[in-house]
Amino acid sequence: MKKLIIILALPFLMAGCAEKNRLSDKKYYHQIVKELSSDQYYGRSNYMDGDVKAAKYIIGELKALGVAPAPAQIHEEVAVQPANKSLISPCGAGRWSDGSAEDLAYLQHFSYPMNVFRGSMEVAVDGDTLEATVDYVVKEFSSGAKGEYDVVYIDNKYLTSDGLVKYLDSGKFRNSFVVLDWDYYQANLDFHSQERYMPYLMPLENVGGVILKGGSESLFPYFKARSYYTTNMPVLLTNNTFPTDARKISVNIENEVIPAHDAHNIIAYIPGTKNPEKCLMLSSHYDHLGVMGAENVFNGANDDASGVAMMLLMARYFQENRPDYSVMLLFTDGEEENLLGAFYYAENPRLPLEDIFAYVEIDMIADNADHLTYQMSPEGEKVMELFQQANRELPEPFEAINPEGLNDDSDHYAFAIKNVPVFYMSVDGDYHKYYHTPRDTYQNFCDENFDRFYGMLLGFSSKASSLY
Repeated sequence: MKKLIIILALPFLMAGCAEKNRLSDKKYYHQIVKELSSDQYYGRSNYMDGDVKAAKYIIGELKALGVAPAPAQIHEEVAVQPANKSLISPCGAGRWSDGSAEDLAYLQHFSYPMNVFRGSMEVAVDGDTLEATVDYVVKEFSSGAKGEYDVVYIDNKYLTSDGLVKYLDSGKFRNSFVVLDWDYYQANLDFHSQERYMPYLMPLENVGGVILKGGSESLFPYFKARSYYTTNMPVLLTNNTFPTDARKISVNIENEVIPAHDAHNIIAYIPGTKNPEKCLMLSSHYDHLGVMGAENVFNGANDDASGVAMMLLMARYFQENRPDYSVMLLFTDGEEENLLGAFYYAENPRLPLEDIFAYVEIDMIADNADHLTYQMSPEGEKVMELFQQANRELPEPFEAINPEGLNDDSDHYAFAIKNVPVFYMSVDGDYHKYYHTPRDTYQNFCDENFDRFYGMLLGFSSKASSLY
């Protein structure tokens, strides 16, 4: 009889232990950010398979929470070529080929060309060594180079839409790095808002290198990875600390083009209890910039480990508090490579896009501003109004939720142009200075807005069924 009593008590003891070991919301959030922004993931990109390792960790969390994969793809996936972006093609499991069937069920595979900088990253001017990611960055579309070059400052009178390429490619700058006034370039040359470099740098065949010198220190230098072409020479971006009278520059920069980098969206799904055909999509990107030279790791704590952590926290909440509607959780890859994972999914959705009554993207929320910044599609106005209402009901609401024009700086854009009700939000405060630098680490991570951001999401989710 005593044995029976012990056996009957075991489930209650186990439940009690599970409840005791359950992390608080904030601790769970911190745990995810700390893990994904650690050095072992090498910036969650191609280098050392950091992106695959990060995806395995996220899938492990989803499985532990009991959140299932999204429904399997019904139609054959197709390639997509968005304007001013790489061709994105369907592919096999690639580096996930040894993954379990259980894990692979969460993934959507695609590929695109990728230019990476995983070798030498050395620049010196007149004998003084410059520090990568502090004094300069190499633009994502650059080729490598090794040697010593003259430094030539180009008069702004040559920075014209009609004459710049012809002047630079005349042959007189084959052994030179030319310095262009970056502020003047942006203000006076004609280019598409999504592509300011290609028209004037891609055609150059007779220039040793290009230095785009900014006029202030704000936000420079920061690195991006949004290329769908490769120039014939290195292109450096600097701030105003670059000297005005340099004579020689020595570089040893190595790049590598991966013709078909395999990338992988993670898609999970929580079915609704009453209206499963209605879907709320939550999205954040789990990839980051990787490395720029093997020693410069971009950890991406705020961008966007913070969004992924909030997504997993919401997954835990929805799994324990099933809503009437279904919840799709999209963790995109390739966001830093020009939103490629989002564009691929939008062309190859697991459920019809018209079933999404709200697409909510969470990106870069670990900052201390007392206001939110948002973008929305025209169809997302009611989604925005619900977030405004949820914010007003908080004990300590954000002072403002401010709009900015819809643009393609994050994944929401791929869905907005498909007429999905999109609402994207981020927090831009004192910690934005670490944006796209190796200083975006867990040590520089801010949780000041955690309670009100999470509270606002919960408030929205309780009202979301009014949207359909």
